[in-house]
Amino acid sequence: MSAEAEKRAVAQKTLAADSLAVGVVAVLAVTILQRAIGFTRNLLLCRYLDDTELGRWSLAFSSLLLLAPLIVLGLPGTFGRYVEAFRQRGQLGTFLRQTGSVCLATVLGASFLLIVFRREMSFLLFHDTQYQRLVVTVALALIVVAAANYVTELLMALRLGRLLSVLQLGNSLTFAAVSLVGVIWWQAGAEAVVVGYALGSSVVLVCGLYLLWRHGRTLFEGSPRRPRRKLWRALVPFAGWMWVTNLVANLYESVDRLMMVHLAPAGAHPEAMVGQYHAAQVVPLMIAAVAGMLSGIVLPYLSADWEEGNRDRLARRMNQTLQWSSLGLTAAGVGVLALRGWLFDWLLQGKYDEGLAVLPWTLAYSVWFGLVLLVQNYLWCAERAGRIAGALVLGLVVNVLANAWCIPRWGVQGAVLATSASVVTCLAVSCWLSARSGLQWQSPSGWICLLPAGLLAGPLVSGMLILLAAWCLHRRGLLEEWGAVLRRLRRPA
Repeated sequence: MSAEAEKRAVAQKTLAADSLAVGVVAVLAVTILQRAIGFTRNLLLCRYLDDTELGRWSLAFSSLLLLAPLIVLGLPGTFGRYVEAFRQRGQLGTFLRQTGSVCLATVLGASFLLIVFRREMSFLLFHDTQYQRLVVTVALALIVVAAANYVTELLMALRLGRLLSVLQLGNSLTFAAVSLVGVIWWQAGAEAVVVGYALGSSVVLVCGLYLLWRHGRTLFEGSPRRPRRKLWRALVPFAGWMWVTNLVANLYESVDRLMMVHLAPAGAHPEAMVGQYHAAQVVPLMIAAVAGMLSGIVLPYLSADWEEGNRDRLARRMNQTLQWSSLGLTAAGVGVLALRGWLFDWLLQGKYDEGLAVLPWTLAYSVWFGLVLLVQNYLWCAERAGRIAGALVLGLVVNVLANAWCIPRWGVQGAVLATSASVVTCLAVSCWLSARSGLQWQSPSGWICLLPAGLLAGPLVSGMLILLAAWCLHRRGLLEEWGAVLRRLRRPA
């Protein structure tokens, strides 16, 4: 075997694409482990940081989440669609060189502007010009985070799920270790956490680039140059939609924090308000993440029903998934409320009384947001991406308007009320658009979506409502299909 052939064999063995089953299992397993690490890290950061520094970290993190996909113009988001196509044509090298050059230029340009206008950005992000050093740290971290996102999208598009899962696990562990060590022994402030986040992202960046350079060079060598006009004609529309989707989704995450900084009531400390709000979201966001995972698992089954033309079975699955997800996620919220004294008084040392006060609201709207993700599965099956974006945009508009009214009057409570109103709006509009697209909703699906509101009355009342709702669904025979699923799982192989 020639040296060149041996190199190709090693590359193919090392960077062989995973099967769908292996890739999904690897990603799900590591995702669950990452969530556990992230949950523990967030709780410890809440414990060791005061509410002001926690608020600054939350604002810095929101800016990184917003800017990293925004400044690369949505190009890495096209990899899942176009990498394999260009790879089969022998044009992957040209594709990556051109998109990589554009992303590098935009990232460096954006970071340079952040550093040049650090005084203005300090005021925009923190409502104070004295945090220019933190802005510079965020600008430098942005380069690493955006580059790591590029490598992540490329590895995922090459179907290297196991390799990417290991790198992301290293990212989570490094981020947790460096940030906590920095907060405890270096500086109990947001800058230490930003440095930890950047170093965690550098694990994916450096290791991913090394493996691609060491074992994957043969994938990119000898690529004929694709005409630039044809390349961008194919990419721009797809990248544009990805850019808009990322912008709306990330604004949904960060707009309440940014508005809280600039619209805080007189005499309030804006960053402390953001810190209290962040502490109230640590556990509820885990519930939303579980719903997101469930949504991703259910979507292929719904898509199969759609492609087979079996609309009745699809509608039945949609209704039952929504109903029992509302029950299960609300029950998880009841468990959190039952443990809130231990969580906030002991683990978080009683530093987040405002966060504790709004916890029922953050739990409720996290469950509702999870239901939004599940409902929108039908619109994905029906190829109504524009309607999904429309529902999100409408929810975002409600969020901004409600925040502008509520935050100056009620502070953290006002921000939570505004977010709740926006998520409920998005859920109602998504259900209506699904019905307009042909989905037949069962009558229990409407009232059971209101079940998370019971969390506002406390764990005892909410628990009784859950039992009553489960009994009603059982009486209507809506547990039969789930019983069949459990019987199939118990059946020996």
